[in-house]
Amino acid sequence: MLAGCAILSPPNRHPGSTQGELRVRSVIRRAEFAYEPIVLVTAADVPVRLTFDNHVDGPMSGGGVPHTFTIDAWPRVGWLTRILGHTVDIPVRANDEADGEFQLPPGSYEFYCTVFSHREAGMVGTLTVE
Repeated sequence: MLAGCAILSPPNRHPGSTQGELRVRSVIRRAEFAYEPIVLVTAADVPVRLTFDNHVDGPMSGGGVPHTFTIDAWPRVGWLTRILGHTVDIPVRANDEADGEFQLPPGSYEFYCTVFSHREAGMVGTLTVE
């Protein structure tokens, strides 16, 4: 299985902003849903804008169904996450694109799709914030 990596270092700069930009796409590999890339790296404590591309683009696209790009508020899913919600939650409709902004402290974060059984089917990745 191929693993992609998107690195944002240093953040893209705009006048008066230190915002960075990341892009992720939904794909299907055999019978598994996935993100492309599955490894993302970005700077800590700066606003990040993530674009989630879920357009239908041939048989390797995951764009025929909705997905999410989700990072939990706590490392383990449990009652605190259910109460506090997610730190990052960017839903995208089928054959569409969605943008979201977030800012995280240094660490390693798992991102995943909350749509029924997509996480279990392999739709997970890692975001390293340094």
